Amino acid sequence: MTSSWVPPKATYHLRVFAISLALIVGGLMVLLFGVSLEAVVPAHGVISAQDLCELRAPLAGLIELGWFEGTIERPVGESLRVRLDGHGNGLIEPHAAAWRNVWHNQLDDDGQRLAVRDTRFHRLEPGDELWPGQVIGWIRSDELQHRLGAVEDQIRELESQGTTKVSLVRERDRLRELLGRAVLHVPNQREAWMCVEVPVRSGQAVDPGDLIATVVPIDPSSRQPLDLVADLAVEERHWGDVRPGQTVRIFSNVFNHRIHGIVEGRVQRLDPWGRPADDGTDEEREFRARALIGAAPFALPLGSTVKAEIVVGPKPVYRIILEH
Repeated sequence: MTSSWVPPKATYHLRVFAISLALIVGGLMVLLFGVSLEAVVPAHGVISAQDLCELRAPLAGLIELGWFEGTIERPVGESLRVRLDGHGNGLIEPHAAAWRNVWHNQLDDDGQRLAVRDTRFHRLEPGDELWPGQVIGWIRSDELQHRLGAVEDQIRELESQGTTKVSLVRERDRLRELLGRAVLHVPNQREAWMCVEVPVRSGQAVDPGDLIATVVPIDPSSRQPLDLVADLAVEERHWGDVRPGQTVRIFSNVFNHRIHGIVEGRVQRLDPWGRPADDGTDEEREFRARALIGAAPFALPLGSTVKAEIVVGPKPVYRIILEH
C-alpha cells in the first residue's frame, strides 16, 4: 500500500534556495580569497643592446663619414689590412698577428709605408663591421683650423724675436686638443662592432652633440649583436608591482609566437622617472624597464617592437579582478 503524496512545507523551497546560495557564496569566497593565480603586467617596447653606443659630434663642422682602407704587403708573413683617417693615422686589423698603429701611412715600428694610391675610401653605411678603435669619420672645422694657423704664426713670429707669450701657447694647445677630438673612433671595449644607424650624410654640417652613428658590439663569428635587451614601457597603474629580477615573456612582432615561440628575459633595472605615454598626454604616464634577454629561439632584429608580460608573482583572484 503506497502512501499518499504529502506536499512539502511552505519553507522547504526557501531552505533549498538558502542552502544553494550559501554554497555558491562560499565557493565564490574560496575562489576570490583562497585561490591565487599567476599575475602578469602588460608591457611593450623595442629591442636594443646592452652596450649599444651612440657616437656624437664633439664640435661643429662638416662631417666626413668613412675611412681610407688598404693593404700593406709584408716581405715575410701575412699582408696587413689597415683603416686610416684623412691624415693617414689609424690601425691594422686587430686579428692580425702583429697588431699595431699606423701614423701618417707608416707602421710605427719599422717605418714601412702605405702609398696613398693604394688606399680607397670606404663610406660608412649601416651594416658595416667595425674594428675596435678604428676611425669612422672626422669633422672638418675650417674656422678652428684658421684660428690655429693664425695663433701658430704669431707664436713663430714671437719666437723669431726671442720671446713668447704663455696665453698664445695655451690657446694653441687648446685648439690642437679640439681638433684632435674631431676624429670619431669606435669604442675599444669589445672585439667587434657593427654600425646600425647613420642619421647624417657625408658633407653635412653638424653641431656639438648631434648623433653621427650608432654602433653595437657583435659576435665576430656569427655577426649577431651581443647582450640584447628589451626596453619596455609599463603603464603607471601597473608599475608598483614591477621589481628587478622578475621573469619577462617577450612576444616579437616580427616572428609570430604561435609558430616561433616566445623569448624569455629578466628585469634588469627600472627607470626612476615616468614620462608621457605614446599619445603624448599626461593623463596616463609610463615608466621604463629594461629586460636582459636570455637565449632566444630566433634572431631578434635590433629596433624591432615587442609585446611583453612581466610575471609579478601569484595574486589572490579578487586582486586580479579589482586591478583589471
